[in-house]
Amino acid sequence: MKSILITLTIVFNTVVAVIRAQNDIYNSTVHLIGYTDDEEGNTVDTITGTAFIFMFLAEHLEESNLVISYPFLVSNYHVVSRMDRAELRFTKRKKSGHAYKPDYGNTFTVAYDNFKYNWIRHPDPNVDLAISPMAPILEGARSKNIKLYYYPLTNNILPSNDEWGSIDQVENAIMIGYPKALMDTVNNLPITRTGTLATPLNLDYNGKEEFLLDVPVYPGSSGSPVFLKRLINPSAMTYPPQPATYEYKLIGIAYGSMTYKSKGTIEIINIPTIPTLDFKYDLPLNIAVCIKSNQLFDFVPIIKELLNE
Repeated sequence: MKSILITLTIVFNTVVAVIRAQNDIYNSTVHLIGYTDDEEGNTVDTITGTAFIFMFLAEHLEESNLVISYPFLVSNYHVVSRMDRAELRFTKRKKSGHAYKPDYGNTFTVAYDNFKYNWIRHPDPNVDLAISPMAPILEGARSKNIKLYYYPLTNNILPSNDEWGSIDQVENAIMIGYPKALMDTVNNLPITRTGTLATPLNLDYNGKEEFLLDVPVYPGSSGSPVFLKRLINPSAMTYPPQPATYEYKLIGIAYGSMTYKSKGTIEIINIPTIPTLDFKYDLPLNIAVCIKSNQLFDFVPIIKELLNE
């Protein structure tokens, strides 16, 4: 695993402090399409889910103003743990002046065998998270002289400790993913859902580091990143008027939904991973259950240990 981690690192020209363009967020996710096989290798189920790219252990090199870090895919463990095989599709990049931009419509597909064995589970089995190093994907693309475009998320876009403690009111949030495997297939882009916080972020819902979000979820939404959307530059406050500017903070990862069961109880269930699943007897309450994003830091000691082996 150490060789996989250190094979490739990603270098940026500046440290990303906040995400201020929704187009950046669109390019941070990956559609997971997986297959569960029987003992004879026949496909039993087709599974869909969402992953996003997160950079761990970012180091800022002051002398060159570069950032070196380790990119990982992040998703729910209940999604990837059943994927014997998987396909991931990435957008290629193109040069535009001195910068790189997504070459929409031009993609690179990665086919994985033994996909579920490439993931590291969260150290607390009650936390439905898992990560997988992206180095093999990037190395495979580079060996074919293919350049991929994606926008990785970093710890700099997570709320600070002060912000976690102050977000207690209803605020706008967005979830990005592939509900029912729905996406812009031509441009390889996800779907954005908008809602509001259903519980305050400065408190742990039912004593767990989770919160509720007033957004419907469907099979394929598992692993979707959730962002707080805040207006930081209202157009009415500037002269001459300028377009409004929004700031996005990564606050969580969707994994479950509130469901009203036919027996009259309300339960939290994992978001299903099979798009054709039919809800005949249970009534979804259109409330997503999300893991707080600060639990991503629990993976850091594991990654450091792997690097030191």
